[in-house]
Amino acid sequence: MNLKKLLGIGLITLCLAGCGETPANKTGNESNNTSVYSLKVSNMEIVPGGEFSREKFGTENAFSELSSCAFEGKDRVYTYDHYEIQTFLKDGKEYVLSVYFLDNTVKTSEGLEFGDTLDKMKELYGNNYKETGTMYEYEKGNTTLKVILQNDVVSSIEYVFDVDSLK
Repeated sequence: MNLKKLLGIGLITLCLAGCGETPANKTGNESNNTSVYSLKVSNMEIVPGGEFSREKFGTENAFSELSSCAFEGKDRVYTYDHYEIQTFLKDGKEYVLSVYFLDNTVKTSEGLEFGDTLDKMKELYGNNYKETGTMYEYEKGNTTLKVILQNDVVSSIEYVFDVDSLK
């Protein structure tokens, strides 16, 4: 699959991930120390639902804003070399909504990466998943790992914060 098609699928997924009800009076990652999916890159941890700091991640390669359908104002998308972070604003702070992998130079904390097989995914994450077409979803705390496969090979990986947990 070419890069433009992958980016297009990623942006559509990111936009849909944010569509839901408006949150109540909670802020970002209030998981009560429940374990969640996160991406560890260069001694940093990116946690869906956690606070986002542009200074922490450095200058992005691309930046865009999208009208938010889950929050007031706009969601922001920061594209870095190997992953993309979508954020939302809540009470004047910016939080991570999702992390989308762009290539196989990053892998999940458990070791899943582009090009891995369905069997390897099940070996790493088990059989407790929701399957919709070629997308497999694993939940952990208030986060979801979404994996899309083509011909039983991983072609897309994304971590998404459960905005319903803000209610």
